[in-house]
Amino acid sequence: MTRRLLALAAFVLVATATQAEARVRLESICSVYGQKSLRLTGVGLVVGLDGTGDGKGAAPTVDALSRALDLMGNPVAQTSLRDANNVAIVMLEAEIPATSLRVGQRIDVVCSSVMSAVSLRGGRLLVAPMQLADRRSRVLVATAAGGISIEDPESPTTGRISGGALIEADLFQEDHFLRNVIRTDADDRQSFRLLLDPHHASFNSARSVVASINADFRDLAYGENVARAAGPGMVEVMIPAAYRDSPVEYIAEVLDIGVDRPYTTARVTVNTRSQTVIVTGEAEVSPVVVSHPGLALEIGPGFRALADPTSVTNTVQLKSLVGALGQLQVSTGDIISIIRELNASGKLHAVYEER
Repeated sequence: MTRRLLALAAFVLVATATQAEARVRLESICSVYGQKSLRLTGVGLVVGLDGTGDGKGAAPTVDALSRALDLMGNPVAQTSLRDANNVAIVMLEAEIPATSLRVGQRIDVVCSSVMSAVSLRGGRLLVAPMQLADRRSRVLVATAAGGISIEDPESPTTGRISGGALIEADLFQEDHFLRNVIRTDADDRQSFRLLLDPHHASFNSARSVVASINADFRDLAYGENVARAAGPGMVEVMIPAAYRDSPVEYIAEVLDIGVDRPYTTARVTVNTRSQTVIVTGEAEVSPVVVSHPGLALEIGPGFRALADPTSVTNTVQLKSLVGALGQLQVSTGDIISIIRELNASGKLHAVYEER
């Protein structure tokens, strides 16, 4: 046991000492206020199922199939379709990213059965219209079609069509973008706002972002600061006169600025089904004694053996502990059990999520 603990201590000390700090681009941790993604929805018919469709007695499905055939110039009586079990009605969902798309580009579509279909495996979606989720707009935004792939074998009634939605209308125009993003105050000064993502939003992060922007653009503002923190998750950035006619270029240059060691919320995510452990930020563990089948250790500087009388007072980073336990071939299931108990005892200093 002592030999294992010494190996554990050596690994942790090396791992901690070799951590590198790198600059992160603002675009990786911020988004521009007013620039948002758009959700599309629709209803469609999936055909070609191997007897796993909505089945007999599914009147809405038979009715929809009958109308579809009629629109294609091949009318068929509903009574002739009532036994069809290779067809299913599905809800369609897609998302246009905040960076926008133009006519002719494609995005993925998610299809979900809404009736009694058992599986969508092997099915193909007939061409179906998609509109904005806000039903007040009836503009045809995209058309969806294609073969369905089942991503989760345990949920065969939901599938994805890669690149299945073809964009049919331009929703993002430059003047519309500028109206939503650029703000003009009473003195005719222009600005825009950056939103820090939830994992990085903090007063420390906002201060670091402000300092980096001001350091890069102070000369263009005649020595004045162009950025100020409006809260832990928002930074307001003034647009210098030199960029008054090209605000998009200025926003791009701001988002390209690097920030040293952005603050990250300490978070531990455990997926018991896939046996996965994700550790982000500076998740730490206070000194504690852990006794687990086949393993006994005292967590603290150097992970001392239990017989060592040296006082333990400092915390240890969880990612170093997890890495060291892995090197010692401790199973992922045991690691998850240890982390779960550390959280329950209050010794784990991070947001804990278990899925």
